[in-house]
Amino acid sequence: MQNYTKEIRPVKDVDQTIEVILHPTLEYLVEVDELRESFTALFWFSMLWYDDFLVWNAKDFNDLDIIHLPATAIWRPDLMIYGAVKLEYALALESTIAKVQSNGKVVMELTQVVKMFCPFNIELFPFDTQNCAIRIGSWSFRSNRVNFQPLKPEGNTDFLKDQPEWSVISFTARMIDTEYGDLDQNITGENQTFSELSYNFIFQRKPIYYIFNLIIPSFIITLLSLIGLFSPFSSSTERQEKV
Repeated sequence: MQNYTKEIRPVKDVDQTIEVILHPTLEYLVEVDELRESFTALFWFSMLWYDDFLVWNAKDFNDLDIIHLPATAIWRPDLMIYGAVKLEYALALESTIAKVQSNGKVVMELTQVVKMFCPFNIELFPFDTQNCAIRIGSWSFRSNRVNFQPLKPEGNTDFLKDQPEWSVISFTARMIDTEYGDLDQNITGENQTFSELSYNFIFQRKPIYYIFNLIIPSFIITLLSLIGLFSPFSSSTERQEKV
């Protein structure tokens, strides 16, 4: 690690693309704010890539095949969640550990609380379903430098904790290439193409809460009001309608 430089891409060939395998895990849907059209969730982002400068012969080091290094000590992809209103590390980056194998394979997990903007459609309330997109990619590197790929067609929801108001229907991934115009385009005439992963996050409201706490009480109150309109207001005289 003496000559290791974490500020540059860890490739021996400058034209080589670093393939970053990403697998997000949704642990908890913290909050859904219909008024501000946003949701907050806790994610684990598992990443895998190969570092050409973290390679050694395990036999030369007593068959040491795996080491654990602070994430801040090595190069790591500048993962960016586009459109996020707020990002917080549940586990500080300084405390995050990367697992490095002798063949240069690096595995690291980032734990983040993400608040995302999402247009809501509540016309079918309380039987509505919301579809939100989470776009993830590199902030600085074009697709020919850092390329994000999903580990699986769907994100992981195996560890998802139950949420009293919402249930997650699907968490699917798709790869997209997005072109952005910037200063390089003005100079070279070339667009900047970035590799992105878009995860469609679909969650459905659990109507049972509103049925028992809103719809049924409202129905009972309305029914009692209607009955009261046609009930006799005196027990000694002939029935008269109070309308």
